[in-house]
Amino acid sequence: MLQSDGSMMRFRKMHEGYDPTDRRAKLVTTTARGRAAERVARDAIADMRDEKKFIVEYVAKAQANEKALKELLQKLQKIEEDRLKAAAKS
Repeated sequence: MLQSDGSMMRFRKMHEGYDPTDRRAKLVTTTARGRAAERVARDAIADMRDEKKFIVEYVAKAQANEKALKELLQKLQKIEEDRLKAAAKS
């Protein structure tokens, strides 16, 4: 509908059960754009969860590797100490 100031007013068919006096319904009724945004948000959250899982697993493996390396270094240090003691005795 063309307004006197030149702007257009468009009328759309409302869904069955629409109550213009129910102000709360407007807050909870999602639009197509809202549903699309919700899908994108859910996908983003799923991606973040996958990335978090990957990071947690990676950190756990890194910590295990760090522990193994420390143990190897301790063994090497012990071998070196034993070698030095043996060289000092001879």
